[in-house]
Amino acid sequence: MKLNGLRRQWKIENGELWILAIVYCLFSPFAVSWADDWPMGFHDASHSGRSAEIVTPPLTLQWTWKDSAPYDNNPKWYAQNRFWLPIYYQGRLYIQGGLNANRLYCVDPASGINLWESDNSGYTATSNNLFQFDNYPLAIDGRIFNDSTDFTATRDAVTGQDYHNTYNTNGADPYGGNAVWHHKAYLQFAITDTGGEALSLVTEPVSAFAQIMNGAGNQYDFSMKVPAVADYTAYTGMKGQISAWDAVTNNRLWTWGTNYGAASPALWNGLLYIYSAGQQAMQAIDTSHVTTQYGTVFSPPVVVWQTPMASALSPIISDGMIY
Repeated sequence: MKLNGLRRQWKIENGELWILAIVYCLFSPFAVSWADDWPMGFHDASHSGRSAEIVTPPLTLQWTWKDSAPYDNNPKWYAQNRFWLPIYYQGRLYIQGGLNANRLYCVDPASGINLWESDNSGYTATSNNLFQFDNYPLAIDGRIFNDSTDFTATRDAVTGQDYHNTYNTNGADPYGGNAVWHHKAYLQFAITDTGGEALSLVTEPVSAFAQIMNGAGNQYDFSMKVPAVADYTAYTGMKGQISAWDAVTNNRLWTWGTNYGAASPALWNGLLYIYSAGQQAMQAIDTSHVTTQYGTVFSPPVVVWQTPMASALSPIISDGMIY
């Protein structure tokens, strides 16, 4: 779909191939000479989903990787088919999710061999639980961030050492995702022990004193969602609504709408793009004229256009095209 003011034009002939090329580009070092990092879900804080690398077909399978830990593969767990959520940073792959989301793997992209593994020591192999949820890891300034059961942790990207964590996710299954903007980490997660969702602004070294957490409430959904950040404002689909946050203080600026649960926003050319489950449509929303007072929205965001696009929960936008 061409995004050019109010003009809408479907362009799907090569859309699927383009997305597949991104997936292959992320996993296969043989297709290109690597240079461009992919440090978060959807590549960057605006969710462009675009690498600077050029992938030349034909694409071929070079290797496969799987979680071979006996604990994770024990048939007593009745494991679900959860996503593996990868990022690429400084020549290495980092993978979280799948059978046991309390493990973070660093994988050599040339061979598919594990270089190191970093676990949540309290919950990875407890003998009575297998924790499965979808949450993207994140890379910033030589460190890898990830959310897990009850904790956010960081460690050195090369060695997996120098591990720091803080108790903040407050739940077994912190579904969500993370964004990086101006060397800051924006972590969105469900708080499944007490209910609600949160956006946490975290700096290094991570600790209870190095984060600003906001959100709470009594509603959350079991989905991978990644915040979008631009122009000193962070945006989330949270508790079924769109929320805007000050990207420096993490104070909530406003909350608006209904039926935006499970959706990740994307940003392009001054507009916010997000899936409305209530309308079963992709929406382009102008947030530039929102006014509030004491938490009440007086001039709400404006839906510039919408078009049917069922279950398009994670849009990416590049060169005026939405995928």
